[in-house]
Amino acid sequence: MSFNCGYGNMDGGVQKIHQMLKHGVSCWAPVLTVERAVVDFSSPNIAKEMHVGHLRSTIIGDSIASMLEYCNVTVLRRNHIGDWGTQV
Repeated sequence: MSFNCGYGNMDGGVQKIHQMLKHGVSCWAPVLTVERAVVDFSSPNIAKEMHVGHLRSTIIGDSIASMLEYCNVTVLRRNHIGDWGTQV
């Protein structure tokens, strides 16, 4: 099977999709040299109001942690509480 969508021959992509369908999605996970990782996300400053930026960084951190776990890396998820000082 061969097709071209304007970006050159896509035979390699078709082969990868066929492998995934035959062996499952796990055959696409890269092999990483890292065995354990710490992902620190959100880090809100509790002296200030929460806002959408905290949610964004939490979602990004969770996505990175999920991708690492998919690659068989042991992930420690940490949510650091930022500055405790009173804002002036």
